[in-house]
Amino acid sequence: MAEYSKPMFAPLSPIAPSNTAQWLTLAYALVLVYVTLHPLGALRWTDAPAWAFLLKPWSKLGVTPFDVWVNVLAYVPLGAGLAWQLGRSRLARWGSRGWQISSVALLATAVGACFSLLLEGIQTFSSVRVASTWDVACNSTGALAGAALALMFKGTGQLSGLERLLAHCIAPQRGALWAVIGLWALAQLHPQGWSFMTAPLSFLTSGWLPTQGVQVPLSAEQLHNLETISSVVALSGMLSLMRLGLHPRLGFLTRSLCLLIGLALVLGWQAGAYSFQYGWGEWRLLANDGVLDALSYVAVLYVAWALLPAPWVVVGAVLALAVHTAMAQMLPAHPYAISPSLWQQSRLIHLYGLTGMVSALWPILALAALVLQSKFRQTTH
Repeated sequence: MAEYSKPMFAPLSPIAPSNTAQWLTLAYALVLVYVTLHPLGALRWTDAPAWAFLLKPWSKLGVTPFDVWVNVLAYVPLGAGLAWQLGRSRLARWGSRGWQISSVALLATAVGACFSLLLEGIQTFSSVRVASTWDVACNSTGALAGAALALMFKGTGQLSGLERLLAHCIAPQRGALWAVIGLWALAQLHPQGWSFMTAPLSFLTSGWLPTQGVQVPLSAEQLHNLETISSVVALSGMLSLMRLGLHPRLGFLTRSLCLLIGLALVLGWQAGAYSFQYGWGEWRLLANDGVLDALSYVAVLYVAWALLPAPWVVVGAVLALAVHTAMAQMLPAHPYAISPSLWQQSRLIHLYGLTGMVSALWPILALAALVLQSKFRQTTH
């Protein structure tokens, strides 16, 4: 009879494990779906079977080292996320530890390979994409590498201290909120111009609905005021999401420190996004007078979110995200966004569609996450 043993990914603290990893893995899988099948409008039904590419002889024609590394690295996070989830399943409770590690790694790789096969098969029906067995092989290798890294770190205990800290700071069953925060980081790579804001929904509807972009000349005072208001609204929404994602038993000081670290990461990411979009020295765009004035108001909101109980923060989050959604539709085009010479189009040619879609949908996804996880119950030990 197989030996029944303790799961290798048992929680390191008495606090119930969070489902954050599940939501992040799901969000990353959806990103892979979009990137692999983009543009979705090129999908057409053909008589060729979806598995036809598997019957073709392997050929290195058109396969560059860049393609190989991109396809390998793209599936490393997916493999790590799958291994993490499978490590907490019943599969990781049977047999010796060596059997547990091997079975989890192989199953995570198999799931990643099947996922890649499915997407490559769908590519068969795209007029602009080419299904390739090389891509499946590279994706499977990446999934195996990600699973191996996750199991290696877990087995050596190198992340145990960090895991214990995260288990005490992150609220259980709030994974959707953290997944939405991760999608905000992707949305900021879209060059819409306004700090911390997202793109309007017209980005998604311009292909089938007549839209007229708002391009009006802005005075220095108008630009300053709009930067201040939009930054306060966007940062308020982000702080409220992070506050609701923290464990309800955290004290005021610990909660304040976590929010301060989160705010610093948000500011740093926005500065990095500006450098990516407009050039490596353009992170200073974040230090404009409008954003600097907004930070004084955000400081007050920061203290309020750290002090107020969760139900009040939920109300504030809904209001902030609702105003964010409305402002994203009404803001005029930013001077940087309508100047093609200023942002680096070559860096965004493969990401423009994905980042634009995520940016336009982000406020709606954030509101949906709040509705999905609206019951903020405290867990018991």
